[in-house]
Amino acid sequence: MKKILAIVFVSFILFSCSDTTAVNRVPVAFAGFDRSVIVTLNQTEVELDGTGSYDPDSDLLTYRWAIEAIPEKSRLTTINNPDSPIASFIPDAEGDYVFSLTVDDGVFTSQKDIVVITVIAR
Repeated sequence: MKKILAIVFVSFILFSCSDTTAVNRVPVAFAGFDRSVIVTLNQTEVELDGTGSYDPDSDLLTYRWAIEAIPEKSRLTTINNPDSPIASFIPDAEGDYVFSLTVDDGVFTSQKDIVVITVIAR
């Protein structure tokens, strides 16, 4: 009986002292691949797809799209659904539109990932 109590006590001590703290890792933003699109200016909605982003710990993510650069003749100021994995914009000029995506797992924010969408008018 003393042997069983000793084993239970030692097991309790080992279990109580073990490090059960999980390490939270930084999530990874993926804004998609650079691409060219042919559109009707001021009409065609162009999708931004961040669904390739992930968290190594499988934590839920929040998303944040931002405009980094627009063509000289563009007046774009808005991204549709900037807090969603899939956002969009309506280009108003030909040229390169540069967007960034960051994701957050509630503890860490990812590094910014950049995507360049080259717009060609129909």
